[in-house]
Amino acid sequence: MVDSTLKVESAEDYYRVAQVEKMPSPEGSKGNWFQYVIEGGYAPVTGAKPGTQKQVSAYARQLADELNARRSSGGSSPSAPRGRKN
Repeated sequence: MVDSTLKVESAEDYYRVAQVEKMPSPEGSKGNWFQYVIEGGYAPVTGAKPGTQKQVSAYARQLADELNARRSSGGSSPSAPRGRKN
């Protein structure tokens, strides 16, 4: 018998933190900065934030969770047209 089921990504793991790594501080800023990359969707989401690696990782995980929640709610894309133009 052939298994014909397709693997469907669950809402919980569609967006995920791919990496968090130290980066140079932006000009005029002090402290430790980290860049994060969230994969999933059409293009990776990248950002930078000051703090410890643990703090920035937690922030990136929260952002990925929010993106997954938005995706599973059935709402439209944030860039989708809102109404008709006349």
